[in-house]
Amino acid sequence: MSLDNAKNFAKCQVSTGYDAAATSIVLTTGHGAKLPSVPFNAVWWNASDYADPSDDANVEVVRVTVIATDTLTITRAQEGTTASTKNTSGRTYKMIAGLTAKAINTDIATVANHAPGADFTITQNSVVPFKSVNAGALVNTLVLSAGKVGVAMSPTYIMDVTGTLRVSTSIGIGGSNPGDTVGGQPTYLAVTGYSGLGGLRVSGADTNNTLYQPAGNLALTTAGGSILITGGKVGIATTLIGDSNVAICTSNANHDYNSSGAAKNIILAYSCADTTVGNDLGVVIRNENTTTNNTCGLHFSSANSDNTLNHIAASIVTVMGARSAGNVYQDGQMVFSTSTGGQAPVEHFRITSGGLGIDAAAPTHAKLQINITGGSSFQSLLAFRSGGDPTFGFDWCVDDAVNGDMKLNRVVSGASTQVMYVARATGYVGIGTAVPTAPLQVAGLPTYAANYIATGAGLTAGAFYTDGSGNVKVVY
Repeated sequence: MSLDNAKNFAKCQVSTGYDAAATSIVLTTGHGAKLPSVPFNAVWWNASDYADPSDDANVEVVRVTVIATDTLTITRAQEGTTASTKNTSGRTYKMIAGLTAKAINTDIATVANHAPGADFTITQNSVVPFKSVNAGALVNTLVLSAGKVGVAMSPTYIMDVTGTLRVSTSIGIGGSNPGDTVGGQPTYLAVTGYSGLGGLRVSGADTNNTLYQPAGNLALTTAGGSILITGGKVGIATTLIGDSNVAICTSNANHDYNSSGAAKNIILAYSCADTTVGNDLGVVIRNENTTTNNTCGLHFSSANSDNTLNHIAASIVTVMGARSAGNVYQDGQMVFSTSTGGQAPVEHFRITSGGLGIDAAAPTHAKLQINITGGSSFQSLLAFRSGGDPTFGFDWCVDDAVNGDMKLNRVVSGASTQVMYVARATGYVGIGTAVPTAPLQVAGLPTYAANYIATGAGLTAGAFYTDGSGNVKVVY
């Protein structure tokens, strides 16, 4: 419990007499302003007959809980006194808010006699700072409980804080001495790792395991490299970020892209899921040739099912031409390839300034060039399928085993049947035949003796049919 508020010369006169049950007391006009803010205890006695309140047999201690101008709301019979009538005719009754036994024996004693190990709180603006833990709001309260400290909250750990914590000098965590200097610079935050291993220091010096600010930037240095944040850009193991948003290099001291070709560094970004094998690379970004630096790419790799060997499964690689003045590469290309069974990657797409090549080293003949596999027989190069049922559609197929002809097949319930055939050597087109002998040859026409029979069978104007005598006719 905290001390009551106090005020010098806090004595007032009661305006009239009251019985032993009265709790609303009216003072002489203006005397309410002489009292401190509530709550507080006051002594009420007959001032006409007793200059010393202790001589009045009917003296009473009351607790003032509300002051409304000159009207007090009180609780009677406090601190062992008895509520009594105070209305003797012709007598003046007064109250004084002075020091009583409660302040000495209860309020101040809470601090002086606080039990060792017991919980207590320190509340902002309290006259007596220490008091018992209460169940109310913990705002602006310091709680000490079971060897733990809570600021504006009940502590769970050694120290819990709700709000903003500010430290003007330095902090040491885990036994570290924050006053140590590192590289001649003070340490602001020193953290010792588990069992003294590892850890972190926030300092102004560039040394291992230190987070510091070089020239207004932010840097984290470790024994294996460093991370630099400057101007909204990030450099990992390099301070030569240049125009890049993120620059990642190996430990080679020469990280400048435009410096000596022999100093080019492989750049890796990977995740190792198998700690035994240690080579399960997920994504690799690297220079293919660290001497000439003429290729670089993005590789996706995965481990074998037995986790014994890692293979590149797919790659996206850029291929550059020779350097020109100003370190500009000419004729840049991008290659997409995959690998099967750990074999050499097989190219599938190549993008150049001339266009897109599919299984083509370079699309030199069109904006879109599709190369068929050498020696294949009518390989399907372009397939159209129904979105509702992919077993229906059309296939464009090209031969590379015999004569390079092309055909269009229709696909019904998964079965592919030829519809049209184009001979590369002659340019002849065959419909219903794979061996066209004329610029246009249609085989398998229906036979009808007359036009009306053909229309009766469902043919419409423009359709072809034969009359059974070797003549081709058109429905009209």
